[in-house]
Amino acid sequence: MSALSSLSSVAHSASTSQKTAASAATLSDNFDTFLALLTTQLQHQDPLEPMDSSEFTNQLVQYSNVEQSIQQNANLEKLIGMFQTQGLNTATSYIGKEVTALSDMAYHQDSGAHWIYSLEGQADTVNIIVTDAEGKTVYAGTGATAAGEHSFLWDGRDTNGKPLPEGFYKLEVTAKTKEGGEIASDIYLRDKVTSVEVSDGQPVLVVGGMPVTLDQLAIVKSHSIAENLNNAAAYLGKTVTAETPLATFNGDKAAWTYVIGDNAAEVKLTIKNGAGATVHETTGRPLPGAHSFNWNGQGTFGDAAEGETYTLHVTARDAAGKETTASVQLNGTVERIEMQNGSPVLVVNGTRVRMDQVTQVNNA
Repeated sequence: MSALSSLSSVAHSASTSQKTAASAATLSDNFDTFLALLTTQLQHQDPLEPMDSSEFTNQLVQYSNVEQSIQQNANLEKLIGMFQTQGLNTATSYIGKEVTALSDMAYHQDSGAHWIYSLEGQADTVNIIVTDAEGKTVYAGTGATAAGEHSFLWDGRDTNGKPLPEGFYKLEVTAKTKEGGEIASDIYLRDKVTSVEVSDGQPVLVVGGMPVTLDQLAIVKSHSIAENLNNAAAYLGKTVTAETPLATFNGDKAAWTYVIGDNAAEVKLTIKNGAGATVHETTGRPLPGAHSFNWNGQGTFGDAAEGETYTLHVTARDAAGKETTASVQLNGTVERIEMQNGSPVLVVNGTRVRMDQVTQVNNA
């Protein structure tokens, strides 16, 4: 999406109006010529064999029908223009607001991409796949299995930790019961509307770099920055649990909580730095439930740097080698509030956390 699409739509509308105006002018010229010829023919007709009046009457009717059609086209163009203006006014009212839209596509720019997925019921397994614009699978993992809404933050790297280029990526979620039955799921995009463009004559919202039509909107939040800051300030000093694989090394440790589902036989923990390089590998506990993991900064392939943020990847497999459910959380105290891209974020143990990533306030 770009300004080019907007210009193309405007140019198309202008071209259509010009064609209608040209058709009307041509009809007018032809009608004047017709009347001049008809008058000349009547003046010079044979009085003993006068012209058949039905012939030129039919021609007059045909001219009248064409004229009416051109006028109807002109009226339709005016109505379409009115509707487009009304739709554009409606669309621009969303600028600056946070919206939730039905979309399995997201734009990865710097820090990856963020989706929301919702499950209709409790699942036994949730498999998550991210594909690129060509349909190639670039990331595969597992997700939370509880019924309801879940946040999935992809760090923009493939399964091997290699950073991927900016662009559009698609999320696929497959949720199943123990018996193998599929559980219905929906995927959403949640972000602020930054601008409005016109595509094929219709207004399109730009949400997190993604084009979104008005009929894709599910929820619209209209909180002002002041209201968002007040909401964020309510977390100050409280301990929270957030769905994020990120944690910051404070010079002493980086701490995470990982959650393992049923049937896991082995758990592998991989820590990667901001460049996506693996710095440490170890094993985790395969028991179902939540487990704390504190890393002292001494890595298998390199030591931690104070103040740097690291990503924990958890891979759980059953006895047959099949990947099972695992997720990563950050637990800690909200130390302060910072602004990021015009929105307040919580700083938890030195790590930035969005408010929609918070799943629990432990001492509310």
